[in-house]
This record gives sequence, C-alpha cells and structure tokens, in this order.
Amino acid sequence: MTTATDTRLEYLRGQIRAESISWGELAELQSLAPYIEEGDVELLEAAGVPEGLHVSLVRVENEWHAFSDMRQAWTFYQEWTQYRDCEFLGGVPVDASLPDDDEGNTR
Repeated sequence: MTTATDTRLEYLRGQIRAESISWGELAELQSLAPYIEEGDVELLEAAGVPEGLHVSLVRVENEWHAFSDMRQAWTFYQEWTQYRDCEFLGGVPVDASLPDDDEGNTR
C-alpha cells in the first residue's frame, strides 16, 4: 500500500533526477529521512544522511537511546515527545560521541 509519504518521496526523487529540486523541497526531504528505506542511497544522500554505518539517536530527558533502524527511532521519538523533553538525531555515524548538553558536557 502506497502512503502519502511514499508518494511525496517519489515526487522529490523526480525533482532530484530532473535537477530542479528547491531548497524548500530539500528541507522537506530531510524531515522525511526517517521514512526513506535504508538502502535508498539516492534519497538518503540528498537528505544529507551520511553513507555507511549510522544510527539514530533519541534523547528522552537526559537519557540517549540508539537505534540502527531510523523508522524505529522515529516511532519511539513520536511516542515520547508527547510526554517528555525529547530530541531526534538521524544518521549519526556509529563512532560519533553523543551530543553535548547545553553546558558543553558530552553525555
């Protein structure tokens, strides 16, 4: 079953191939990155997701959770963001350190 998101991703793919994608459409593509299939290099590259091994990180309060599947991470983030202070980081290289907090301390 094709969803509206799938349809939109295919439209954006067409814009990329036609070399006529706008900055706004690129921003939209970045926001849709969690819905791009892991092997879809064309869309992932255009969305700015780094190539190679990467994880998605979700911060709930002060605790980070790592996911190898970006969709799983996005679902987790959407569930928790309703109730707690959350942050989503997709496409983080596996060997990267966790982001700094507001005071510059690496978690």
